[in-house]
Amino acid sequence: MTAGSAVGTAQEARGSGTYLARQAGAHLALGGVDAAGDTGRRALAALDGVGSARTTSTLDDLGAGLTPRQAVPAVPEFLAAAA
Repeated sequence: MTAGSAVGTAQEARGSGTYLARQAGAHLALGGVDAAGDTGRRALAALDGVGSARTTSTLDDLGAGLTPRQAVPAVPEFLAAAA
């Protein structure tokens, strides 16, 4: 792997993670708590090892919105993955 391809891979992961984080937030806003938790976990997986302050903030907001809804199975799974 060359340095250029590593940067490209990190940018793709950041873009994918950001998209998924925003999608998770949209699910939550529309009442899709299960989908928000599942999509949030996918965002975390996509961002593994990639720094993105904007996406981290989005995921923090998602966690805050999901915390009161821990009776939904996807929520504690997301919160554990985000910890």
